[in-house]
Amino acid sequence: AVPFPMDWAHWPQGRIDLSRFLEAPAGRHGHVRVRDGHFTDDSGRRLRFWGVNAAIDLCFPDPSQAPALAEDLARLGINLVRFHHLD
Repeated sequence: AVPFPMDWAHWPQGRIDLSRFLEAPAGRHGHVRVRDGHFTDDSGRRLRFWGVNAAIDLCFPDPSQAPALAEDLARLGINLVRFHHLD
């Protein structure tokens, strides 16, 4: 296997910014529902989730680094995080 390091310190300068697809604040249009096999909001508008799995130490980032981590995830269009191996 060949290492593929990510330089997160310079990632914000990249061209990928999907944060414009995230609506803020989360939940502004009500609760998530299931209608006809699709996730929707209270108005019936279909929702799309882009998620990642956070495990072990990533579930508890250093408070000084947490805002930057949240910004990185938003820039990548992530709107759902599964926290795994919390115990």
